[in-house]
Amino acid sequence: MDLARKIVEMAHSKRKEAMIKVRQPLAELKVKNSTLVIREEIVEVIKDEINVKKIVFEKGKDVMAVLLDVNLTEELKREGAARDIVRMIQGERKKMGTSLDEKVNVTLEAWPKEFEEEIKKKALVENLTKGESFSVNRK
Repeated sequence: MDLARKIVEMAHSKRKEAMIKVRQPLAELKVKNSTLVIREEIVEVIKDEINVKKIVFEKGKDVMAVLLDVNLTEELKREGAARDIVRMIQGERKKMGTSLDEKVNVTLEAWPKEFEEEIKKKALVENLTKGESFSVNRK
């Protein structure tokens, strides 16, 4: 677990250098080390913590190095936009004092269509409609 923490810290540092928020998913993290052995469930925790799709372990020098793929494909950008939308809706829900299971109606200028169901599910949105400005209303 200490090794996992070190990998996460190094990856977060690389994100900060590249000025990429953790909400923005990335394609890959490469970890180079000569003696690295990490259980699969820990690898999944690392992937979730740093928000990458895949982790590749490669043999390298004795010193551990992490290389973060910071190239953003259009698909990754749309997924990041969907996560930002969910965060905005959740912030409004909190301001409104909605209960944890209360559904809301949301108006947005635009959203990535392929993530519409995910946005609705994660932010408890009953109806998602297109409009001139962002708003969240009780059902």
